[in-house]
Amino acid sequence: MVQVFALLLIFTSILTHAATAQAATDLGNLQKPIEALGALTSLMDSVKPGSTSEIGKLIDENDCQRKITLPEEQPQLVAGEMKVSQFLVEISGPGCPVTYLLSLSGQQEREGFSATFRMAYVAQSAEAKALYDVDRTDFTGTITAKMLQPPGGQGGGIEYGFLYTGNGNSQSQGVFSNTSTMNGKILFLVDVGANGQPIGFRMEGGVDESIKFDFKNDGATLKSSLIFAGLTPTATFSINGQAVTEAEYKVIRDLIKLPSADALNTKDASVIECKAETFRSIDFSPVDAQKWISGGGAKPVPIKISRSCGGTAIDFDEIEKIHYTAKFSQDPSHISVSVELCEPGSTCSMAERAFLPDESASYVDQLLGRYTVVTSCSMVVSCVP
Repeated sequence: MVQVFALLLIFTSILTHAATAQAATDLGNLQKPIEALGALTSLMDSVKPGSTSEIGKLIDENDCQRKITLPEEQPQLVAGEMKVSQFLVEISGPGCPVTYLLSLSGQQEREGFSATFRMAYVAQSAEAKALYDVDRTDFTGTITAKMLQPPGGQGGGIEYGFLYTGNGNSQSQGVFSNTSTMNGKILFLVDVGANGQPIGFRMEGGVDESIKFDFKNDGATLKSSLIFAGLTPTATFSINGQAVTEAEYKVIRDLIKLPSADALNTKDASVIECKAETFRSIDFSPVDAQKWISGGGAKPVPIKISRSCGGTAIDFDEIEKIHYTAKFSQDPSHISVSVELCEPGSTCSMAERAFLPDESASYVDQLLGRYTVVTSCSMVVSCVP
């Protein structure tokens, strides 16, 4: 059953969060407020006593009271291999230049869990307001998840839902509001033969997500849909009603961190994130890629991105009529990342790289003579596949 839900996680971790239909590396007028929200969501370490961060120093120097319960001090909420960490960070006091609350708490149930999320922040002083573009915000959310068991007991599944709403004030863009929803139901079904032995497996279900931001002078609506039929998912992505590619969507997502993403990834101060990025060599040659890794040049939007936050994951797809497979595996000694491209017929080309468990490195390979593949692993504060 562990293998069943490891496969489920490959397809269900579509936490795509973005906020505008600007160029893929530019959030336009929303850049400052969206990045400020991500910074506020990630303050758990920055507000601890003795922190060297600007907000940490500001809190230390003033009359502020801290109440902090770290994730490792409470049990995780679990539904199969979906896990959520509980925590509390509260900063307050009559003379404190900021008030801040970040919390996630819930109840473990027999088949899953239910939890509530809260993030509230107010910059009280001019010095505090200078730290972030967003000087006031309040988000609340709910997260639910439960295990599913198909009829006959062959296979398994998970059903989950996430909803959060928020509002606040951006010093550059004015008052804003946000509503985000995500609902998923995925079944992993095992087909058996006449002798009762497994002869294959398939997936059914899907994931739908909607994200909406409204600012005084700007706004954005994002939607994604993932439908499972067999083993290959069908996905659609749009920003403000305009269809975009998965790569464009995820490149924007990587620029920002919203409450939902960080709320699900707060167990460790740092986690491993591994990626496989595929480009057309005509757009990004191996020489260009190596130059970019060394700190020079620019990287275009990849035509395919696969990601893992540790453990085992497999991503099947088709790009430009080429069969694509990315595999991530981890054992105590190393992490393996491989990409295989197969042309119709039997011509295949594969790149495989190994990384130490805490290594940050990037490698370049060329497959089929016309695709550049960059595989990398690095330690990050939070990871969203």
